Amino acid sequence: MSRQIRLRSVAIGAALTVSAVVGVTGSLAATNDPQARAGGGAAWSYEGATGPANWGSLDPSYAACVDGSVQSPIDIVGATSKAIANPKVAYENSEVIVENNGHTVQANALSGSSITVGGVKSELLQMHFHAPAENMIAGLRAPVDVHFVHRAADGKLTVIGVMLKVGSQPNAGWQPMVRVLRLQNISTASEASEVTTTFDWAAMLPKDRRSFRFAGSLTTPGCTEGVSWIVMKQPVLLSAAQIAAFKGAYDNNARPVQPINGRPITSDSSR
Repeated sequence: MSRQIRLRSVAIGAALTVSAVVGVTGSLAATNDPQARAGGGAAWSYEGATGPANWGSLDPSYAACVDGSVQSPIDIVGATSKAIANPKVAYENSEVIVENNGHTVQANALSGSSITVGGVKSELLQMHFHAPAENMIAGLRAPVDVHFVHRAADGKLTVIGVMLKVGSQPNAGWQPMVRVLRLQNISTASEASEVTTTFDWAAMLPKDRRSFRFAGSLTTPGCTEGVSWIVMKQPVLLSAAQIAAFKGAYDNNARPVQPINGRPITSDSSR
């Protein structure tokens, strides 16, 4: 695995919006960030007047944040067990461009990695994190969750959610991301930085691929619905110091859980 990290930093204001990041970081972010495309309106945040309780009133394009019926994240309860095939994961080791977009630190994938679910192939676009975790499982919240965002040929999005919890040892698969998070340039919210490094994407997922599945939305403005969620049951364990690197970069960047509104949740019982 490459140890080389190349950094490019562009100073910007602290009240950065995701759409502004697209402007300074170029076409890769625009291609790989469906949240940027969906949320290209008014500035938003995770607290105060521009926080989640007010997202729906900040911009007409954010209306789904308040009017939507299948919003994410949720507290996963009442799932129906069903024997369905695990996602077929075809992730490759590759270079990634990691950026601070003003709301999280996001790793943009190069082409070549994908998942197949129900016969539909979706390309891995990017991975980003929230601390604490956004989705909950039976009322329990992990310190961090990461969202692996994929897009199919028809434009539909599938997000794999993975909980990160504290274990007794460092996790080698997550160390490249942790190393980037510890760079001052990437973890400072008042700067947009790009770091090129290498990920073993498959090593970042749990070995047990059983999951909860449900319909949902993006978890940032404009809260676009029509997103298929796959939340892994098994967490990935990192050392306390590795978890601290995530929380040191961003903490309290999680949207509160949303009403389930009767939507079905499937619990994958297959091995």
